[in-house]
This record gives sequence, structure tokens and C-alpha cells, in this order.
Amino acid sequence: MSIAQTISVPAVGIDTSHWQRHFRDYLQDRLNWATAYVCQHSPAQNERHARSFLNLLQQARAFRELNELAVTLIAALHPWPLRWGEWDLWELELRFAAQVSADLSRPLSQAEFLTYLAERLSTRGQLTEAEAVAQHALTVARACRAVALLARAGVALIGVYELHAAYETSHTMLQALESELEALRAGASPQELAQAQAYLGLPRAIALRKQGCVGQAIQLMDQFIEDLESLDVPQPYLLGELYRTRGLMFWVHVHYPKAKRDLQQAMALFAQEGDANAETYTQSILGLVQWSLSELDEAECSIRRSIAYNERTKARWQLTRDVGNLALVYLSRGELAMTLALLERHERLALQMGDTWELHRAYGNRAEVQLCQGQAREAYAVLQETYDYGQKYGAREGYGLDCLSLGLCHLQLSNQRQALQLYGEALELSQQIVSPALESLALRYLATEVDAERGRTYLQQALALAQTCGRRLDVAFCYLTLANIAADPATRERHWTLGVHELKAIGATGWLKLVTPEHLPYFPPLL
Repeated sequence: MSIAQTISVPAVGIDTSHWQRHFRDYLQDRLNWATAYVCQHSPAQNERHARSFLNLLQQARAFRELNELAVTLIAALHPWPLRWGEWDLWELELRFAAQVSADLSRPLSQAEFLTYLAERLSTRGQLTEAEAVAQHALTVARACRAVALLARAGVALIGVYELHAAYETSHTMLQALESELEALRAGASPQELAQAQAYLGLPRAIALRKQGCVGQAIQLMDQFIEDLESLDVPQPYLLGELYRTRGLMFWVHVHYPKAKRDLQQAMALFAQEGDANAETYTQSILGLVQWSLSELDEAECSIRRSIAYNERTKARWQLTRDVGNLALVYLSRGELAMTLALLERHERLALQMGDTWELHRAYGNRAEVQLCQGQAREAYAVLQETYDYGQKYGAREGYGLDCLSLGLCHLQLSNQRQALQLYGEALELSQQIVSPALESLALRYLATEVDAERGRTYLQQALALAQTCGRRLDVAFCYLTLANIAADPATRERHWTLGVHELKAIGATGWLKLVTPEHLPYFPPLL
């Protein structure tokens, strides 16, 4: 018989309350220490302890009396854990902090944490919840009459509406917020007012772009950048957003050097803030500028870097756009099979997100590839739908591209009258919104459908515009089209050689497998 069998041990209840109190007191000390440490040290030093901070917050959950201290630590840490890659765990902390702030009757903190959470949910493509959270944040901020928070929460909600393609709701919301800010102006500090105006300026600039008023959007950004830079308390992250938006507007306005300058300034500000997500997103937009300049290898590198980051962070909103943009890089190279493969992925991502705008973009770009392959009948229905959608909701330069694409389709279907009408519409629009890039495209397409003398005049005008803008792919297509309509062999040979040279120089040699001096494919309209 074993010793265990010979000894009878009575069951005794063990009092653990002493150890629980001891552990609670220990966690309380650690929370106080961690908050002080975070406030006194650099982000790089804090990052070394990121997992310890997160583990501490998880352990503190066991004691409600520690909730206030935990939220204080969360506020001190935010938004650094997102920048360190702790996306899922930090989303949980934001939810916790928003709830505790409500329990503690701290509406300002509650609105702030809810806004952070809504922005994160939008980035991940969780749009239904993002809308509810942003609406809640806006309601709380409104009750507090906190103008900067009200503006930021409102912008988060506007972003969700845009992704849902609820454009009229988005426009109404922006107008309401601008009126509300004006009514609260007198009671706001200069710092808060400048921040609130800058936040609302971001969606207002996008709205102006859609209306074709890009110059006004740039002037708006000029003013808000000047206002923020004059503040005593720096706002580097918001300033980075303004530079990024102005850079985007300069790109649309075909001021590519200025676009590059602003985007690089924004990247520097985001790097200073340690925000790899914002920096990478901005580099993705820089990739679009590089693409427009036919710097195709550089554009691919910028966009692929963004894709890799967004795949790691599950940032499906930006990933969807990046994949679509990479498809355009391959289309510019004339690599149609790879373009179609990327567009298939673009479509899948847009469907998963419920992103109506990106879905239309994927369908429209695939139809343009079909035009390059001479498949007008397969492309027509989508291009007509894209044209209708763009006419109602799209930016004006994008709608001009829709006119040209549908015109190309009609031309393949032997509907020359409709094609000329659509080309003329694009040309008139390009002059209204002062878009030399769109004007160059419209002139090039018109040139092939008028008499030879006018055609050559139009093409020379298109070529000059493309050269002035630095759009080398358009330059190449102009030369090849000039060769196609040349009156004599020597002129044809000269223009053909210049066009081929440009295609080789920018790495768009895929087109050389599809063209001859006598036969050109339907080159897609790309901005």
C-alpha cells in the first residue's frame, strides 16, 4: 500500500483573496509605470516593450477597478501599436477603451476611441460595422461640441458612405458638417478650428475633383497647409494628409513634378511619425504619378511594396486599389494576359469589399483590354454601363476616359457617328477642366476619324501636349499613329522609328508584338 493510500488528507478550502489583491496591486503598479515609461521614451524604445504592454493590458482585464488605468495606458500608446504591426490585438484594445470611456462618463475619450476604431474597420473592409461605429462617434462628439473630433468622426463616416457608393448621402453629410462647424466656430480655439477645417477639407477636395474643379481643390489645400504650419502645436500627421491630398490633386491636374514633391513631403512626415501604413499608402499614390510619367518599373516597385504591406496588415481597402493600379502598369506595357490576371483579382477583392466604385473600375478596365483584342461586342455592355455610372458619379477626367473608351467600342462596331460624338464630348470636357492629358488623348482618337490633313494637325497637337506633360507612352502612341496615316514612306519610317524607340525606352515593348506600321490595335485611353 502506498503512502498516499495510508494518509487521509481532509479537503480544505484555500483562501486566494490575498493573492488576488497582491496581483491586482502589482498590476496597478505596472500600469502606472508603463504609462510613465511610454510618455517619457521614444516610440523606438517603446516598441521593444510592445508585447509586454499588450500582455499587461490583457492581464488587467481581470480587475474592473484597473480599467481606468488601462485606458490611460491605451491612450498613451495609441496609435503606435498599429504602426508596430499589432493590428488585431490593438483593435480589441480600442473597443475596450471606447466601452470603458463610456462607463466612466468620458465622452471626449469615447468619441476619440470610436473614431480610431471606425477608421481601422474601414481600412479592413468591415464597412457595416465601420458605419455604425463612426455614426456613434459622431453623435458623441456632437453632444460634446468638440469641433475637431466632430470633423474627424464625420470624415470617417463620409469615407464609409463613399465606399458604399452612397454618394448623395456622402455629399449631404459633408455639407451638414461644414454648416455645423461654422455654427460652432465662435466657441472653438484656433487650434481646434484649424484642425477641424483641415479634416473637412480632405473630402471637400475630393468632391471638387469630381466636379472638375481641381484648381480650387489645390487652393483649398494651400490654405489649410498654411494654417496648420502656423500653429504653435505641430500637427505632422494631419499635415501629411493635406500634402498627400494636394499631391493627388497635382497629379490629376497634370503637374507631375509638384505632385512628386508633395507626396515625398507627406511620406517624410509619416515616416517622422513612424506610420508605415500612411507612408506606404502615399508611396502607392506616388506610383500613380510614376505610371503617368511612363516610369513603369518605378511605378511597379512602389505599388508592389504597398500591396505587400497591405496583404500583411489585411488592409483590403487599399489592397483593392493597389491591385487595380498594378493592372494599369501592365496594360501600359502592352502585357495583356498579365493585365487580365490582375484585373480578375481586382474584381474578387472589390466584390469581397462590396466596393462599388472599384468594381466598376475593374469591369471597365477589363473591357478596355477586350477592345485592344478587338472584342468590342463583349465589351460594349460594360463600357456603356461604366459611361452611365461615370457621368453620374465619376470625377470629370475619369468620365472623359469613359467617353473615349465607349467611342473606341462604337468605332469597332462601325458606329462612326457615335464614336465622333463621344470623342468630341471628351475633347470639350478636357478644355473645360483644363486637362492637357485628356485633351491629348481626345485629339489622338479624333485624328484617325477625320481627313488626313486634319488628322495630322490633331496628332501634332496631341504629340506636343503629351511631350509637355512628360507622358511618354502617349508620345509613343502619337508617333505610331502618325506613321499609320503618313502620306509617304520616309515620313512613315521616321515616325515609326521614333514610336518604337519610345516604347523600348519606357519598357512598353509588349505593344510591339501587336502593332505594325499598317495596322494599329486600339490603344486604351490611360491617364
